[in-house]
Amino acid sequence: MRKLLWAAAGYIAALLAAHYLLPETMLLPAAFFCALLGLAALCLRQLPRMRKQKLSLVAVLVLLSAAAGFAWTWGYTALTIRPAEEFVGEKRSVTVVVTRYANVYDEYTRIEAHSVDAEVPHVRMLLYDYEADGAFDALRPGDVAELPLKLLSAGKQYGIDSDYYLSGGIHLRGYTTGTVTVTGRARLAALLYFPQELARIVKEQSLRCFPGDVAPLMKALLTGDRTEYYLDDGLYSAMRTAGFVHIIAVSGMHVAFLVSLLRLLSGRRRITAFLGIPLIAVFMAMAGFTPSVVRAGCMQILLLLAPLLRRESDPPTALAAAALLILLVNPIAVGSMSFQLSFAAMAGLIAFTPRIHDWFCYGADGKYRLPKGISGKVRHWIVSTFSASVGASVFTTPMNFRKLFLQF
Repeated sequence: MRKLLWAAAGYIAALLAAHYLLPETMLLPAAFFCALLGLAALCLRQLPRMRKQKLSLVAVLVLLSAAAGFAWTWGYTALTIRPAEEFVGEKRSVTVVVTRYANVYDEYTRIEAHSVDAEVPHVRMLLYDYEADGAFDALRPGDVAELPLKLLSAGKQYGIDSDYYLSGGIHLRGYTTGTVTVTGRARLAALLYFPQELARIVKEQSLRCFPGDVAPLMKALLTGDRTEYYLDDGLYSAMRTAGFVHIIAVSGMHVAFLVSLLRLLSGRRRITAFLGIPLIAVFMAMAGFTPSVVRAGCMQILLLLAPLLRRESDPPTALAAAALLILLVNPIAVGSMSFQLSFAAMAGLIAFTPRIHDWFCYGADGKYRLPKGISGKVRHWIVSTFSASVGASVFTTPMNFRKLFLQF
């Protein structure tokens, strides 16, 4: 039985209900009700007739995990979101640790930071500089800086209530109102922020090594940074017209290429696993721990660990583990469209793609029915591509229609 999968299903269902259906005042009662039902199911499972029935165990896992989901959503809101909202609208000096290099845009410069101020909640912040004086350009990850800020809500986007920033783990925003002062470096900064430094080097080298018309695309492909890509209107329009925009989203393709190259160079599964697992972790940090790369990285790590632990790899369980890792850190991430689309596409690939592929390739008697030779290989490639496309679209298509409906 896939115990982790059922536990994740209950937990995620509770988070979705808390995010879209239930008001905050109903979260603790819902947690108590699910816990009560789960304990009742656990007691019933002790009866002689119920001990060998998997259904009772599934009910226990789903209900108790749902109770944990409701309770953690309430606790996360009370411990992080609500305290941060109390400072919205204030003008004050805040001490922060810079966590990422600055992104420079036409009208402003933006950095990510973590508050270490004694009076402000220790949360992730998204900070803007509209003065165009280059104050943020010299900041490096790990720098401790004192910034005079006007604090803004992370629960609003363009003045409208939104979970866009909260689902990404941002709890406060702000813009500078004076001089930025660097006061030192955080402890172990060189070690903790090494992936960001490596990402910066790759970005700079990709812009230097490739021609001007190719460099923005290569930078986006290698690191997921699409700053120059979006500024190139011709490239952006051409990619959208060709339907290739998705390839620059750092996800499973990039992780698979990384592990495949390592396996090709090492030639042995154990060496690939020992070297690949830390390398994937560094790559996820370089990409900013976006939902798609965390999902792909966790699934690949579990795939590498399976033979080392003498276990069979199980894609549904690996997908559930990746979702739990993200949602245990930030339950509000369940409302992120990138999180939903990434996991929905992967769920469709796991559930439907093999069945569609086998329907085209094998007859009712189970025999392979595609011809041999070059013609058969071409047909197999077409079938595989079609199966993957359809499988990935099964769950994502209704979500895209929902997104269009909400826009109108």
